[in-house]
Amino acid sequence: MRVATLLADGFTEGQLRAAAKAGTLVRVRHGYLAVAPSQRSAPSTAHRARAILDGIGSDGVVGSEHAGELLHLPSTRPGLRPPGPVTVVAPTPGWRSRDVRVRRGLVAPEDRVVVEGVVCTSLARTALDLARGRPLPESLVVLDAALRRLVLSDPCAPPAAAWQLVTEPELVERARAELTGAYARLGSRPPGLREAVELADPRAESPLESASRGHLLQAAMPVPVLQVWVQGDDGRWYRCDFGWREHGVLGEADGRVKYADSRALWEEKRRQEAVLGSGEWSSLVRWTSEDVWGRPERLLARLGRALGV
Repeated sequence: MRVATLLADGFTEGQLRAAAKAGTLVRVRHGYLAVAPSQRSAPSTAHRARAILDGIGSDGVVGSEHAGELLHLPSTRPGLRPPGPVTVVAPTPGWRSRDVRVRRGLVAPEDRVVVEGVVCTSLARTALDLARGRPLPESLVVLDAALRRLVLSDPCAPPAAAWQLVTEPELVERARAELTGAYARLGSRPPGLREAVELADPRAESPLESASRGHLLQAAMPVPVLQVWVQGDDGRWYRCDFGWREHGVLGEADGRVKYADSRALWEEKRRQEAVLGSGEWSSLVRWTSEDVWGRPERLLARLGRALGV
């Protein structure tokens, strides 16, 4: 809300200062206030973005990291947070301040969405912007996630589990067409982005899986099948993250949360014994986020030994 508008509506400067001191209102940027979000004193990204677009007064569109936050896309790396200045794509870069970064460009109508009252780049366009110029493991984190979301949000998708929908050829083809269409409308296409778009896969279920696959592809390792169904010697079916059937090797990208308690650890041990007990697979290689983000060479070496390459 513009301070000038509130004053014109009859509020006094003293009342606004008192509301800000009490935490009822928060300062979004110079000349703008917002109703404080519940249980928080800081303005949300949506509050800041709305104020900035209103202040610019042009055909601006919020993009990059802040659009990713509004659209709930994962960060390209763990712990990465949107920078302070909000990125706005606008026809003319006529605005500069410490909390706004204007990038000159045009965003086609089909590449815009409105989220929480903020005009921002679409899911596909935002993922492309975030993937620009990044290594393949980081690019696939956002491109896989966007492609998966596009598949699952298809209005023609039948009632089914997510793992089933992301293998439906027609749904995947439409989602990929939306992503490649947004790519074709980009003003500039940095090297490597087209390859990353072509390698995006909606079957990846987590950033860790996407980044793992990126490292494998970069190293020209044998390409795994994603989300492999395996029947254990107990007769039950299990789903594993990666599978190299011709090598008899399975792979699992494990986060720490998976083993938060002893029961989960025991269940995973029983699951692994059942899978390997079937005789169809000779080994199951596990790795963690520390391997993927901190020591990818260790991950590649372990997989290389298991695959015999």
